[in-house]
Amino acid sequence: MQLGLLESDNYVEYTLEEAVVFQMPSSLRLLFATLLAFCSPTNPTLLWEKFEPDLSRDFEWSKGITQFTAEQIKRNVLQDINTSLELMGKSIDSYHLIPEKFQLSHTEKLTKELQSEKIFLSLKKIC
Repeated sequence: MQLGLLESDNYVEYTLEEAVVFQMPSSLRLLFATLLAFCSPTNPTLLWEKFEPDLSRDFEWSKGITQFTAEQIKRNVLQDINTSLELMGKSIDSYHLIPEKFQLSHTEKLTKELQSEKIFLSLKKIC
């Protein structure tokens, strides 16, 4: 503890900064969830605020195809992070990234799957 290595979240931030350069947004979201679940950063909200644009980049790119609003993009990104956290036995509610209880209804989950399929088909037409 003399070096103060365990008293700081700098390593979590550095990990995300490095990953932003090399990772696709979906992989970055999985890394973000993993860091939340297993590294217990002291201020997850600051990490979210700093890296939200990078975590959302693929949804932002497909905005023209999906017609998602900024709020829907944020919700989709948080849902994706939550899905990864749930696989690790955690919940996004524990990290105070959103003000209210975060749960999608079955209809919203189905809509998300349909939107993903729509993006895939649109990209397939481009190629």
